[in-house]
Amino acid sequence: MTARRGVLAVLGLGLVWPASPAAAQTTYLNDSVRTFVSRHRPAILQEFVEFLAIPNLASDTANIRKNADALVRMLQRRGLETQLLGAGDAPPAVLARSPADPTKHTVTFYAHYDGQPVNKADWAHDPWQPTLVNAGTPGAADSDDSATRLYARSSSDDKAAIIGLLTALDALRAAGVPPSVNLKFFFEGEEEAGSPHLHEILAAHANVLQSDLWVICDGPTNQNGQPQLVFGSRGVVSAQLTAFGPNRALHSGHYGNWAPNPIVELTHVLSRLRTTEGEVTIPHFYDAVRPPTASERDALESVPNVDARLKAELGLARTEGQGALAERIMKPGLNVDRIEGGGTGPNPANAIPSSATAYLDFRLVPDLTPELVKAQLERYLRELGYYVLDGPPAASDRVAHPKPSFARSGPSRGATWCCYLRWGAAHRHTCLNNTSGGRSSAFPSPITTTTNTPRTKI
Repeated sequence: MTARRGVLAVLGLGLVWPASPAAAQTTYLNDSVRTFVSRHRPAILQEFVEFLAIPNLASDTANIRKNADALVRMLQRRGLETQLLGAGDAPPAVLARSPADPTKHTVTFYAHYDGQPVNKADWAHDPWQPTLVNAGTPGAADSDDSATRLYARSSSDDKAAIIGLLTALDALRAAGVPPSVNLKFFFEGEEEAGSPHLHEILAAHANVLQSDLWVICDGPTNQNGQPQLVFGSRGVVSAQLTAFGPNRALHSGHYGNWAPNPIVELTHVLSRLRTTEGEVTIPHFYDAVRPPTASERDALESVPNVDARLKAELGLARTEGQGALAERIMKPGLNVDRIEGGGTGPNPANAIPSSATAYLDFRLVPDLTPELVKAQLERYLRELGYYVLDGPPAASDRVAHPKPSFARSGPSRGATWCCYLRWGAAHRHTCLNNTSGGRSSAFPSPITTTTNTPRTKI
């Protein structure tokens, strides 16, 4: 992303802080922020580059701590009180807060400072050496050019949000605009690892994390390029489904049409779980799903319809089901992530494999819980005649049951819609959306369940 756009992408947050956001005030703030960024772009970019240069894999204990320490220094330079919130050997969460006024509400902004694992062979540049690139002028990238991009691990997801938040704070202070709420910043260090300790951290430090609203700064722009506020998120529960055949691979010429083929068995199972129109066919799957409210249906009317543009961009002749993208992602879904069986490579063996595995993810909506989906899937598999185990079958299982299968559930998080809010402070070019596809482990749970606090996502 461009260095300039990477910062400006989050500066719109400043527009929700001042009270009584009249149109003239919004214009003043926008102009003030742009002026601030223009005047201080080299310093903003330098701070961003230094932050990006620190490797940030959650499993890299030494470097992830360097990230946390760097964040503490960045926050303290802005006069914020800081605290590291830990849970054993987990990467610490960094909490910062402005002096509190008990007469004001408190808003907590969330982002994460860890990043996805890196395969350096996939990069044209070292991912830990931030590099400005302009395809139109190779070798002469200018940070003032809107076509310039800054390449580094986490230059977007999610260190851009952190730099954007801190720059927004700097810009508002420079404009003499005091926040109308108490501010807290909560920066997690293992979101990309699934946030395994987030619930523990939130529960252990609940006394310093009290807030009236959480704003999750870990989401994409709308597909049309507009910034967006999202008031809900699909949850997810993953599953690993394995079908078993013979206890060793067999030659298909000698044993084909006699020994059951687990790949064939698995494909038949998958065809019984969903249709090609995206409808899940597990009995009673939709029974618990809460239908959209009247306000949510009204909100859909204001969401930009990007379907035609996306179909052309993605080379799609059709889409699944009926309805626009914004409507379709408000429904639960079943996705097949990957199928494994019979080995890999361009020259497959003429063999019947001993097993085949499908990796699934169920996208959840309010009231459709991970526990309910797990129970529904296992019950349906048994109804189809499969013997469901929680691990590979023993020799006795293989000979006693004609259809041994193995179902294992993976990480999960629930889903929540917030009430749909039409914020008068939102910029007129900001898209307000009911939900997103989800991703951040912090949204909507465990923050929702631990703090019982409303939240929205940017």
